[in-house]
Amino acid sequence: MPQPSRAEQVALSKLAAKNDIDKEEEASRSDVDKEKVRKELKQARREVHALNKDLKQVKLQVRERKQGVGVLANRLHNAMDDIDYLRKCEEEWLRELEREVMRPVVGVEVHEIPYPDGTLGLVVTAVAQKGTAHKAGVQIGDIVSKFGKTDVQSKTDFAKALLASPIGSKQNMQVIRRSMAPIGKPCTSVEWLSIVIAGAVPTGFSVEMLRSAPDPEELVRRCKQEGVRALAPVGSPAPISAEGS
Repeated sequence: MPQPSRAEQVALSKLAAKNDIDKEEEASRSDVDKEKVRKELKQARREVHALNKDLKQVKLQVRERKQGVGVLANRLHNAMDDIDYLRKCEEEWLRELEREVMRPVVGVEVHEIPYPDGTLGLVVTAVAQKGTAHKAGVQIGDIVSKFGKTDVQSKTDFAKALLASPIGSKQNMQVIRRSMAPIGKPCTSVEWLSIVIAGAVPTGFSVEMLRSAPDPEELVRRCKQEGVRALAPVGSPAPISAEGS
């Protein structure tokens, strides 16, 4: 095999040297690229770590806010329960005040009639359809002679006896009733009727009025002392109370 010439040997040597240089440069570039990649990876890991830390902080804040909302919701729920309880207490208190101004009634109107001997009698002139007197059988024209244990001859007697009767109790009322006998002649009978004492507030009075009053207890006190006049605004005439007991 023929030997390469001197020129060829030099060329081959240069080519080999160039290849070695290229390999070294490539290796150097590879090391640089690897270092760059390592730096970028480290930076990315630091950023991911920071993001994870921020995410944990956000989750913690969300959890705390949820807990705060839960606490606030519980407080609001408890406050609503307290308000409902106070409203019920107020309603019971107002109903109790309303009962204080109630007066006993039986649902009749009565008028005095004079007798020839100068005494008075008390005749029933109206009976409320849904009143307790109507349910007991009281009729227009009945003459009231006794209410409970009290002899009745005037409106004052009847009013005192009625006011002394507790609301909800029963009282016996004696009436003298005139009617026509089967043979066409008038006859008189004495009837004892058991009547339940009902309660009624003054005309124009209501729980709503108590609820809107600056001082409900003062309004009740005035109603007890002044009657329906206490319900009239200052400078206005007092409401007219319906006659009847």
